[in-house]
Amino acid sequence: GQGAPLCRNPASRFSFVRQTPHSVALFVDGECFECGGETAAFTETLCSQDHLIVQTELAKSEDVTSIIAQLINQGSVAFEDEG
Repeated sequence: GQGAPLCRNPASRFSFVRQTPHSVALFVDGECFECGGETAAFTETLCSQDHLIVQTELAKSEDVTSIIAQLINQGSVAFEDEG
């Protein structure tokens, strides 16, 4: 399936701290997000790449979409318009 291209704001700072093998704390522009499971894997990818594709399967996760929505609302990430 096609994914949606998500890009980070170049001015935003992303980092994470692994808390357990399956959970991380994501820090973005002074906000902290507790992430577990697939959300933790997604946030690690987000921290390592300026641009990433949010796969359709991932977009079905309420936890993942919730974090993306919060990051969009605070201006840390945005979906890129195609063409």
